[in-house]
Amino acid sequence: MGEIKEGLHNEYVTLFKEIDTIDLEKWLTNINATIAHSAYHLGALRQLLKSLEISKTV
Repeated sequence: MGEIKEGLHNEYVTLFKEIDTIDLEKWLTNINATIAHSAYHLGALRQLLKSLEISKTV
């Protein structure tokens, strides 16, 4: 059990070291870009689905 506890503690310490190195502004820019990119593709898929629905009824 001590080995598991030690491994968990090491991961905890490593995580907090990594968090301290994050460039929050860059991270937020990447998140915003990812959301915008996903929204673009979602819109394209919705248009494609509407196009398929119209062609089924004709």
